[in-house]
Amino acid sequence: MNKITFVLIFLTALLACTPSPKRPKFIPDSKEMSELLADVYIVEATMSQSGRRINKDDDKNFGYYKGVLDEYGLTKLEFDSAISWYSSHPDLFSEVYDDVITILSKKDAMLKKDMSEQNQEKKDAIDEIPNIKDLWGTTRNYTLPLAENDSTDVSFPFTVKVDSIVSGILRLNAGYTFIKGNELDSAYLRMWLCYSDSTADTVQYLIKKSFKKQIGNVSQLIPEGKVLVTVEGLLFDHDTTKVSNVEIDDVKMVLLPKLGARELNQK
Repeated sequence: MNKITFVLIFLTALLACTPSPKRPKFIPDSKEMSELLADVYIVEATMSQSGRRINKDDDKNFGYYKGVLDEYGLTKLEFDSAISWYSSHPDLFSEVYDDVITILSKKDAMLKKDMSEQNQEKKDAIDEIPNIKDLWGTTRNYTLPLAENDSTDVSFPFTVKVDSIVSGILRLNAGYTFIKGNELDSAYLRMWLCYSDSTADTVQYLIKKSFKKQIGNVSQLIPEGKVLVTVEGLLFDHDTTKVSNVEIDDVKMVLLPKLGARELNQK
């Protein structure tokens, strides 16, 4: 066995043994967490339809959530801890929310298909199922360099104008894979939320060099009383003195309901 073969086998074994984030036993796995969040969103839709103010920390509202939490064998404290744990692992949380969107879309389609058989109350609930919109209306996949001998100063700036959004969580994520020839150690995904009163919120994600795809993810709650009019940012803000060879794919910008907003914004 030559030296190069031995090194390749060693690296393969090392990567295979890299542990996943250790999840406390009481916290649902990603599949169950997606199903739980989808069920909670529908509960909140029912609350909204009934005219109740949505606040899961309000004891008067806890009865609405208790049935769902009992089904999954969780207490309110454990549910809050689960949200906090997933928030501290953005790659996993991004996958969970992608699954939530899929689950809600399927439920929405099934309910609308059977609408003629539903009573008026269920019809109203259908209209209140969270409408999770993808606001990214341009190219989703990019590769640096854009062409041979291109300048390294390509940060992929973007501007998305929105229709006066007053509530929810704005989330932007993309996949990043550094490829052969890259000289960068890291880069940033940056997003600015610009409001009608000329103020702005800024969030960013550190993209560390990795030849394995990673998910860059930033989220920001739209503050109460603010009106979001424009979202700006840079998909790949980097040191322009170094060669940047990277693949960026599956760019998404979605507006989520306010569930877990406080926890989502923890860094």
